[in-house]
Amino acid sequence: MKKIWSVMLVIILITSFLLSCTGTATTSTTQSKAATSSTQAATQAASQAAAATSNTAPKPAAPTAAAPAGTPAAAPTPAAAASPASTPRANGVPDDALRAPGATKTELLYWDKTKAYNGYTLYASSGRTFMLDMEGNVVGTWAGGNDPRLLPNGNILDSASGNGFKEMDWDGKTVWSYTDSRKGYRTHHDWEKVYNPKLKQDTFMYIASKSMTHDEAIALGANPKSGPYSDVELDTIVEVDMKGNIIWEWGFADHLIQDFDAAKANYVGEGKTIADYPGRLNVNLPGRPMQRDWLHCNSMDYNPDLDQVVTNTVQGEFYVVDHGNTFVPGDLKASMALAAGPKGDFLYRFGDPARYNQGKPPAVLTDWTASTSGNKQIGGSHNIQWIQKGLPGEGHFLIFNNGQYLSERMTQSYIFEINGYLDKNKTDTGHYVNPPDAGYTIWKDPDMQQTHKQDRQKSNQIVWMYYSKTTTFFLSQIGSSAQRLPNGNTLICADTSGHFFEVTSTGKVVWDYINPVYGNYGALEFVPDLIPMVNSAFRCYRYGPDDPGLKGKTLTPKGDVISNTPANTQSKNPPKAPAGGGGGGAAQAPAAGGAAQPAASGAQPKPSAPAAGGGGGGGAGGGGGGAGGGAPVPTLTGVSPNSGPIAGGTVVTIAGNGLGGPAGTVTFGGVAATAISQVGDPPSYQCTTPAHAAGAVDVVLSNGGGTVTSTGGFTYK
Repeated sequence: MKKIWSVMLVIILITSFLLSCTGTATTSTTQSKAATSSTQAATQAASQAAAATSNTAPKPAAPTAAAPAGTPAAAPTPAAAASPASTPRANGVPDDALRAPGATKTELLYWDKTKAYNGYTLYASSGRTFMLDMEGNVVGTWAGGNDPRLLPNGNILDSASGNGFKEMDWDGKTVWSYTDSRKGYRTHHDWEKVYNPKLKQDTFMYIASKSMTHDEAIALGANPKSGPYSDVELDTIVEVDMKGNIIWEWGFADHLIQDFDAAKANYVGEGKTIADYPGRLNVNLPGRPMQRDWLHCNSMDYNPDLDQVVTNTVQGEFYVVDHGNTFVPGDLKASMALAAGPKGDFLYRFGDPARYNQGKPPAVLTDWTASTSGNKQIGGSHNIQWIQKGLPGEGHFLIFNNGQYLSERMTQSYIFEINGYLDKNKTDTGHYVNPPDAGYTIWKDPDMQQTHKQDRQKSNQIVWMYYSKTTTFFLSQIGSSAQRLPNGNTLICADTSGHFFEVTSTGKVVWDYINPVYGNYGALEFVPDLIPMVNSAFRCYRYGPDDPGLKGKTLTPKGDVISNTPANTQSKNPPKAPAGGGGGGAAQAPAAGGAAQPAASGAQPKPSAPAAGGGGGGGAGGGGGGAGGGAPVPTLTGVSPNSGPIAGGTVVTIAGNGLGGPAGTVTFGGVAATAISQVGDPPSYQCTTPAHAAGAVDVVLSNGGGTVTSTGGFTYK
């Protein structure tokens, strides 16, 4: 009898795991689940006439003739017969890979050609930009890259070093550039080329932090007890014409409210509270006094039909402001006065009503094994946008909810689609409704017994959401994006794991890809357990074959990303753990698409040391070395993690050779790192990154043996 129960238990566990690999999508009125597991979907795809014998698309050789833009990717050819040891599993991972140390497969994992939206995917990683077809073949690549976007004219728009932006043609030549050189302004995170309906011409918008002194903060009603207010920054939205002239600017500093100092102009007034001002931001946010990068706005969008701008703060709110009624063509002074006045107050805000005293904040409960998110809906959020006109859900907001700061027992990320016009009856009013007035509904995870997720308050304005059944499939604590596609699917980028995937409206994954570029580790086909952000991609974008930006472009498949990565950083094998690193047994991979987990904790894997070169290391007593008997020349083999926030504070490990002797200096983009120390044997450097503008920067290490540079070795986001 015990044996029978044991067998039944194993069957239940396996079935639960396979089902967990399919995501879940819900709407405001119904809850829909993908009815087919990844394994079942793979079997179905394999049965289609054009499909290969494996769900992992094979890598065809580059064709001799160029494929014109608009031509769909060719169907993958059947994979060659394989030995039993390398027979593909249902999730596209060969059996022999599952026995290898480090079992996470990169690049294309799955593609359902009948349900995915055919097109080309653009992204940047480790300072290089790639455009891929649906099979993961490179059809375009460009040097540099932070968050590139394809413009309708066929050019690439991206940020540049030193508070700048640039537009490049298809060949990588800069055809337009702009730098905000004003003292006290620091550009970061997001930008957009827009069409200004009043000017009837293109303009350019971007986010910039504006510095503020201690006295200026006090003048705005900041509580002195929470100071001193040194290095304070508040975000602004700036608009310039294509000649680089500033024509409009809106800033949070002009839309603050406070209940501390009645002598200040922005005081709430007699008998009023912060709750009476949802259109303004509390100067004295509880527990978060003004500081450098106070709000950390990381995304923005412009709606030309509404002539409005929306921007998102990483703390978990987004705000809509009026551009049309605060912009006067040809008169910057009048525009800035309107933008700073009541017409520039928030038209709508969503995410955390406790910030304006109209909701409950997240909290740990009396039984501290339980917690509540209160009325807070989003946290660590990114990539706020309006769904474009003509797409399913047009006019609604779409946002990547990273899932931070929500006090959830089981943290994971979500995609939310939000209709800000819905009232408490879920009726579209045609105008913005304050989310607390629209109300909340208790959301219960239908798989709570397996996921252990707690009930939470869900806004009635959320009309669609996606989350994975298993939190490990879809979780990104930083960066990331979502994009609504013409067929109603949604393309998702999970930044921290370089994971791009497309889901249907019912939550079924129909395309699945992992970025193989792991920074200084190289381009990897299989990877072991690595810390997040090593193969980071801030966002990805899908462009259809008929996109005007691709008209007339040659889109010849050139092989996969690994084969298009410079030879000195390619690697078909995972980084090796250092000798004597201790612990870990072989990593065990799940049966279907999840991150590999080590069997036992051990040392963090590091790249193997390159062949010795230059002056050799000294023997016991510190002698030896190269000619002249000096210290060994340093070389670098890895910077990990290779990206982090613009505010600095990321603890980075720099691996290499010749890093012994007295500790030297490290700079990131010319700015000195702090807390520099040497760790391990052989030694590596550990340091804390300084603050810097967004973009890829050089990491320069100097010690007694010389100076060595990792070009573009770290990316600020």
